[in-house]
Amino acid sequence: MRALFVGRFQPLHLGHIKAILEISKKYEVIVVVGSAQESYTVKNPFTAGERAEMLINEKNFKGLNLNVIPVSDINNHAIWVKYIISLLPKFDIVWTQNPLTKILFEKEKFKVAAQEIYTNEYGKIYSGTDVRNEISNRHEDVWKNMVSADTYKFIKMIGGDERLINLTSLTPGYF
Repeated sequence: MRALFVGRFQPLHLGHIKAILEISKKYEVIVVVGSAQESYTVKNPFTAGERAEMLINEKNFKGLNLNVIPVSDINNHAIWVKYIISLLPKFDIVWTQNPLTKILFEKEKFKVAAQEIYTNEYGKIYSGTDVRNEISNRHEDVWKNMVSADTYKFIKMIGGDERLINLTSLTPGYF
């Protein structure tokens, strides 16, 4: 059986990793890298290829049956689920915490389950927005503990942290 897990992965963080590992205990996981057309912005600094690479190269996922598929936005909620279905292999369940995703898939008669919300040792929820904020604020000692070692190395290798810092400087008052 297959489960669908949709996210932007801007960037892949420990909450995503924990959710995918939990889902993979019961299902083959199809990971949709959403907003694939978005990159080089403060909200979406990484390309779809970079985000897919973060997922594919994640050592925590070695041995998992994981399908990673970038999907561009169509900005039409009425047909979004049908669009997703047309692009992907068949799946049996959708895992999400996103209320809109839940509503849209349930409307099309899909079973939808909510994955656990994962937090760090201080009880703070893992969030891509928080990771990007910490990168933008040059808090490397903080953000490197919000992502896996593999994701941290990848972001450093591609200069993703400096890219985001530069993008943030071009968008004053964004955060």
